[in-house]
Amino acid sequence: MDRQPTTQLGQRVKALRQKKRLRQEDLAKATGLRQPVISRIELGHLQQPKMEMLKRLSEALGVGADYLIFGAYKTKGGSASDAAIGENEVQKLYDSLSEGSRQQLLVYARFLKAQEKKH
Repeated sequence: MDRQPTTQLGQRVKALRQKKRLRQEDLAKATGLRQPVISRIELGHLQQPKMEMLKRLSEALGVGADYLIFGAYKTKGGSASDAAIGENEVQKLYDSLSEGSRQQLLVYARFLKAQEKKH
């Protein structure tokens, strides 16, 4: 199984935590998660983080869940990212997912859309 996406998520969580000068214990307290869970996330050992977990992390770290997952974030002028995610890439990724993962992706996309409407 490819661990790269969760490894990248973990690297972003760790970088943001360190930038805020937080210990894993501090982030755990801020999110209501346990410190070993934060460690597993940062190491890329958590295969499919739940949306609620991503929401807690993003709120505590002051970024959107989209940044944690994709390295992308919303700006006033539109979207910026570490690596441009084009429509073709999104479609290819979607096509490569299992049916269950596609359903999770759709739930997450609806969540993001609802978040954008709030702002």
